[in-house]
Amino acid sequence: SRTGADSSIYEPPVTYLMAMLPLAFGVSLVLYEVDRVKYKKIINIIVSTGVILLFIGMVIVAPLLKL
Repeated sequence: SRTGADSSIYEPPVTYLMAMLPLAFGVSLVLYEVDRVKYKKIINIIVSTGVILLFIGMVIVAPLLKL
């Protein structure tokens, strides 16, 4: 009975690892593709969103400063 309990304890981590392997491979592949091809584009997106957020922040802060 003790061996059965051990197998039930050790089985889930193995199945999780088996499920995580393809996921990790896919994520690493996507990151490699992004790093290889669209690195500049992602930087541009981050910069543009940062500028937009800064503009929105200035629009929100400007009336507060006038008060």
